[in-house]
Amino acid sequence: MRQKGPTHKRALRLLAIACAAQTMVSKPSIGLHHPTIQGITMNTNNLQEQTSQWAHRGIDAVHDGALQLRNKAQSGSDATVLYIQREPIKSVLIAAATGAALMALLGLMSVRNR
Repeated sequence: MRQKGPTHKRALRLLAIACAAQTMVSKPSIGLHHPTIQGITMNTNNLQEQTSQWAHRGIDAVHDGALQLRNKAQSGSDATVLYIQREPIKSVLIAAATGAALMALLGLMSVRNR
């Protein structure tokens, strides 16, 4: 006959939990007071609370990041408008040069595809 070891004890514990869960389903007034079920319920509640906290932290982090990005974009836009107002001719020349460079790049890419 085999000796009872840690695996056997764990199997008995799992069987007890399964029996307690079955009792809880069939007779809720009795099963809810079982210490194992109460422990599982407490652990589940703790996990649910931790998950909720992590989700709220994640949402807050995304919100803060979006706010910072929006502020940086607004700041960049304001700086661009101010530069165009101060240096209108230079701004037009820069825009024209950028457009010409992009068109040349697209032209080179279309020639390679043929």
